[in-house]
This record gives sequence, structure tokens and C-alpha cells, in this order.
Amino acid sequence: MLNLPESSNFFCSIDSPISKMAIVDYFASQGWQVRKTTWEDFELRCAWAILVLESDDPVLLHGLLMADKFNELLILLNQLNIAYHAELYDEEGELIAQIIKSRE
Repeated sequence: MLNLPESSNFFCSIDSPISKMAIVDYFASQGWQVRKTTWEDFELRCAWAILVLESDDPVLLHGLLMADKFNELLILLNQLNIAYHAELYDEEGELIAQIIKSRE
């Protein structure tokens, strides 16, 4: 993996009627590696991120993300036509980017 942060720096709450499996299937179709980590949770992985998809109502997506790939991840989320609140933090824990997206 390339320069991933040492601790979680990406947090996203998904507030839409979409299943975790639909999100997993979409990320897999975009070339991400997907594996089930518990009975209900998943890990989504690519060269620039290791994310955990968990919970319901809301679905939570969080983990390690190369900061310069934040917008690329948002493009993927936007293609799902979901409402979400995403935050990115720097190594000191300071909020450096935030977006609140409504469903179209």
C-alpha cells in the first residue's frame, strides 16, 4: 500500500435506503478487493484505501485513506446516488475536508 495513514482518517455516515451489499457490489465492480470481516461487516480495499463498511441505519464507512484520494472516493460515493456525510482528518486529527451530500 502507498503511504496510508497510521490511523483512521476517513469517516462517513450513509443516510440512504441502500444495503451494505449494494455498496459492496458496487465497490467490487470498480476493482476494489472486498472481504467479509464479520457476519455483517466488510472490508473494502484498494491501493490507496482500507475501509470498513459496517452498521445499519446509518451505514458507516471508515478507515485509512490517502488524503489526496478523498475526491476520488467521493466520486465513487456520488455514483451510488446516496446521501452521506464524509469527513477527512490529517495526521494530527484536525478536520481538513468535509462534505454533506443529499440524495438527488
